[in-house]
Amino acid sequence: MKKLNFTMRETKEDLKHEGMLANTMAEILYAKASKAHAKYRIDGWFHQNKNLVGWFECKWYSQGHKAFVMLNVPKFKQLVDLAELTGKPSYFLMREKQGPDVPGRMGYILIHDGKKIQCQYECKIAGGTPPGRKPLPDDVEPLIIFSYSEIVWAA
Repeated sequence: MKKLNFTMRETKEDLKHEGMLANTMAEILYAKASKAHAKYRIDGWFHQNKNLVGWFECKWYSQGHKAFVMLNVPKFKQLVDLAELTGKPSYFLMREKQGPDVPGRMGYILIHDGKKIQCQYECKIAGGTPPGRKPLPDDVEPLIIFSYSEIVWAA
């Protein structure tokens, strides 16, 4: 996956993890993953040569953390809007590793199939600062919250 632009919040480690998730899902879709440019809120898209296959956003949950399955409202909206406009699906990709003796696993939620929203969700004010990160004033905000049961475990 090409490294193009990254925001103040994406560390080199974040980009590495994002690439791992995106490339795993790209293999499932028989596609390639590309990092979105700064004008997008989401992480990227999948493609086969010049044909768009889908859109994605990634979350990497470190050791000892179950996937929280939350997205901020603007990212969710962009995933939905892009899927509706292009007729291509959008995915929320995640990795979790719940403990030192539990192997990590990759999963995804199909947000939109290009025709309609496919997942169940609710909106609540939630969030917080991940351990080891500098707290930012917008760490608690309205978030789209998915049921853990929506995750399709792929790898």
